[in-house]
Amino acid sequence: FFVTDSVLRLKSRGGERLLPITSFYLGRKKLDLRPGELIVEVLVPKAAAARKPYYKKVGARNALAISRVAFAGLLGVEDGRITHLATAYGAVSDTVIRRPDIDALLVGKTIDEARATRPDFLRAYDEAIVPIRGRISAEYRKDVCMNLLRDFLDENGIA
Repeated sequence: FFVTDSVLRLKSRGGERLLPITSFYLGRKKLDLRPGELIVEVLVPKAAAARKPYYKKVGARNALAISRVAFAGLLGVEDGRITHLATAYGAVSDTVIRRPDIDALLVGKTIDEARATRPDFLRAYDEAIVPIRGRISAEYRKDVCMNLLRDFLDENGIA
């Protein structure tokens, strides 16, 4: 839901509040969830719901729910121009990695212009992603992150 810019509706006996999903995860095992609060609804913007999602989970085996790396991406193109780009990485850092500033490098460009900008875009992400070390090495996580990003771009014609 990170790439959709969804909003969570949280409810407790004391009332309810809306919270952007990007503000919900504060760190490893830390959530912006007050005592007695429950997530009662995830509000997905219509524009995001209309886009074709890209999602890949890399794990030790298919039956294992724990991800070594997860990646999601949404790309919107209208009249030959990129109108929206959102990418997110999970299981790489203490929180989901979302870099709208880097994604903005391709917004407003044609697919051909995005292809020309691709090396700068990949370099920016390569510098920005600093994986944690866990059950697997940080180097492996970084390689997987960059491969998933390349695959997402390739699948969307930005090869």
